[in-house]
Amino acid sequence: MIDKLIAQDFNEEVVKSTIMVTKDTFVDTFGGNLDSWLTKKLVDTYIEIWKEDPWNENWKSKDVQMLLNDLLNTRDFVLLLQLGTASYNDAQNQIASFTWAYYVNKNDLLKIAGFDSDTIYGESGRGFMTALGNIFNNDPKVAYLAELGTKREFRHNYNAWNLSVGLLSILQKRGYNKVVLRTDVRAVGAKRLYKKLGFVDLGAKDAVHQNRTYWMLEI
Repeated sequence: MIDKLIAQDFNEEVVKSTIMVTKDTFVDTFGGNLDSWLTKKLVDTYIEIWKEDPWNENWKSKDVQMLLNDLLNTRDFVLLLQLGTASYNDAQNQIASFTWAYYVNKNDLLKIAGFDSDTIYGESGRGFMTALGNIFNNDPKVAYLAELGTKREFRHNYNAWNLSVGLLSILQKRGYNKVVLRTDVRAVGAKRLYKKLGFVDLGAKDAVHQNRTYWMLEI
């Protein structure tokens, strides 16, 4: 399946300008801390992207750094940063796109979706579990694709596609069987991308963000 995706609009040049970070390589890439110049660029890009519709999120730098710290404490993760310059006048590379995914089990996903031991037995919780179906049957290795963002000036040139295919390929090589993500029902571009990648909308609604549903892909 991944080979077929690579055959579609896949740009090796984008891959060459991409930095891959895992639990094992974090120290080498970020200098072992979250105060490096690369982290600051990632934080700024993150805040800028998620201010836009339909997300309308107002992240603070310290909160994004806490998010990255939580990522470092997961069992396994892959973070991809794609560098680029928006114009010939740019003296320094920007973070054009980013994406990351990490290992989740059933309880992790329920927590991400905003359910706890009480609400999971309510009507919305039962609906969520029904929509998830048998994703976690037979002990699969599941990754949660938590973030995928591209700065406005770098869109429409397959950055998101290339980064997504690259991430899925890496996850497959690391032994993952399934990938789950959450997106907003109003995010037309994101949904178009995920459908092209082969993701299926499960119709499982987030407990906190009712406009966001969960999608799944077997790899």
